[in-house]
Amino acid sequence: MARAIATADSITAAARDTLACPKDGRWRPCSIADRLQRAGLVPHGGQDTTRLPFLTPRGTVWTVARAELRVFLYDDAAAADREATAIDPIRVAPRGGSFAWPAPAILINSANMVAILLSENARQAERIQLALEAGPPQPEGPPVPQGLPPAKAR
Repeated sequence: MARAIATADSITAAARDTLACPKDGRWRPCSIADRLQRAGLVPHGGQDTTRLPFLTPRGTVWTVARAELRVFLYDDAAAADREATAIDPIRVAPRGGSFAWPAPAILINSANMVAILLSENARQAERIQLALEAGPPQPEGPPVPQGLPPAKAR
């Protein structure tokens, strides 16, 4: 019972944090947590760090059910794209090289984020991948008026 309350409290705290999370077209830890939660997933972590020899920034480790998500955030999308294009998307290793992953790896590149998803469950991996590849939260601006095309006379 106490564990269920602690989990509910942590989800409530995460929801509060996402209200303050900037929507500026860039990924941040709070927007990653929010996106995964909105996809019906329960992310944990985001505090442990990791390093990979072929990615510049220090990454954060998330667990989503039995999957591990290693997220590397960059200052801008161009820097993330430069490093992502140097990675073989099939091997998820530097082009021409290899890397020993503990589970099947999937490369995810979206805006200023490069992430590596490790999961044995293909369905779960697809859900996580689709949630993140949809892109970061975009700035809210005035609504774009949508009108109908002019009517043609008969």
